[in-house]
Amino acid sequence: MKKVLLLSPVEGRDQAGGDRTYTHVLRDNPPHGVVYETYNLALERGTLRERGTGSALKQGVQRARGLALGQALSLVAREASLTAAGKTVWALRERKRLFWEPFLFYEVKPREYDLVHTHIFSARLEGLDCPLVVSLGGRLRHLYLDARNFAPTRVKRLEQIDRTIGRILSVNVTSEYLPQVERMYAFTQSGSDEFKAQKILPPDKIEYIPFHLPTPALDFSGRSAVPRRVGFVAREFALKGGPIVLRAWDEVLKARPDAELWIVGNPPPPGAEALKAKNVTWIPFIPREQLLNEVMPSFDVFTYPTHYDYLPCYTLLEVMARGVPVAGSNHRDMDFSLGLDAASIKSGAPSAGLMSPVKNAGALAQNILRLLEPGENQRLRQGARAHFERTFSCEAVWPQLELFYKKALGE
Repeated sequence: MKKVLLLSPVEGRDQAGGDRTYTHVLRDNPPHGVVYETYNLALERGTLRERGTGSALKQGVQRARGLALGQALSLVAREASLTAAGKTVWALRERKRLFWEPFLFYEVKPREYDLVHTHIFSARLEGLDCPLVVSLGGRLRHLYLDARNFAPTRVKRLEQIDRTIGRILSVNVTSEYLPQVERMYAFTQSGSDEFKAQKILPPDKIEYIPFHLPTPALDFSGRSAVPRRVGFVAREFALKGGPIVLRAWDEVLKARPDAELWIVGNPPPPGAEALKAKNVTWIPFIPREQLLNEVMPSFDVFTYPTHYDYLPCYTLLEVMARGVPVAGSNHRDMDFSLGLDAASIKSGAPSAGLMSPVKNAGALAQNILRLLEPGENQRLRQGARAHFERTFSCEAVWPQLELFYKKALGE
C-alpha cells in the first residue's frame, strides 16, 4: 500500500469549489494500492509543517531553545528570512502587483510518505525524500484572461514576475517553473499539450488524466414523457453564462410555453420575482446531497453556456452521470467534455449534448429546444450517461492514475 500526501483544498480550511471536490473524490475513491492523507491531517499529526508565516517563526524560535547556540541562530535566521520573504510576496499580492494565488512553504517529515501529490498553484516542499507529482486544471493565465479580464500584456508580465520570484525562492510555480516535480498531469488533452509546449518538464513526464466521480445509480423511469425542465447550476452566475441563459429563455418560451427553468446556487437578483411569470424557479442554496439526489435527476436538460472554466468541471460530470443532456457553449474544451471532440466523433462514441457559440443566446435557445424534443432527449440521456461512464467514472480513470503513480515511483 502506497501512502500519498495530498496537498489539495479541503473542507473546513479552503474555499468551496471543484478543487475541493477533487480532493474529496480522490480521498474517498483512491486507485488500487493507494491511501491518501490530506494536508490538514498531516499538519495535525506533525508530519507536515507550514513555514513562511508568523506562527511558523514562533514555532522555529521554540524549537531553537533546545539546540546549541550556533544551530539555534541558524534555525531562527532561516525562519525569519523565509517569513520576511513570505510576507513581502503576500503584500504584493494584496496590492494586485502579482497573481493573487499565494506561494506556500511546507516542510515534510522524512520517511512518512511514498509520494506527495499537490493540487495547488505554487508550493515549496522541504525535507522531501519521495517523488512529487502535480495535477492541474490548466494554466493560471486562463483564470486571469477569461474570468478576471486582465489584459494579455499584464498577464504575461505577471507570469514573468511569478517565475522569477519562484526561481529565487525555489518554489514550484504552476505551469511556469517546477524544480521538484517528477511528473504532472492535466485534466484535458489540450491542457496536457499546452504544458508540453511550455517545456517545463520533458514531454514524457506530462500526461492527460481526466476528473472522475463515483458512478451513481440511475433510474429513468421517473422522467416525464414530455421533457420540459431545464436546469442551470453555478455559484458564479455571470461567468458560467447565467445572463445568456436568461436571454435565451425568452426564445425558448415562445416555442415551448410549458417549459420551466430552475436556477440553482445563486442569490436571486433584484427583480427575480418577475421571472416567475416566465416559469423561472430560483433556488439560492440547497445542501449538496439534495442537489445531487433530488434536483439534478429532475432536470430534462442542463444548460451551461460558460465562458470560463478549467474544464471539465464537476457540475457537468454530475449531471451527465445522472443521464441529463447538456446545452453547452464552445468554450475551451467543452467539445471534449461533451464527447463532441474529434476523437469521440471518429470512434462513433455517443455524445452528451450540443454546443453553441459563447454568449450567443439565440443559438443556445435553439439547442435547448432541440434537447427538449422527446426523441432527441431520450437519445442524449443515454449518450450523457455512456460518455460519463466511458470517460469520467472512477472505473475508467483509476487505472490511468494508478499507472501514473507507478511511473513516478519508478515501478
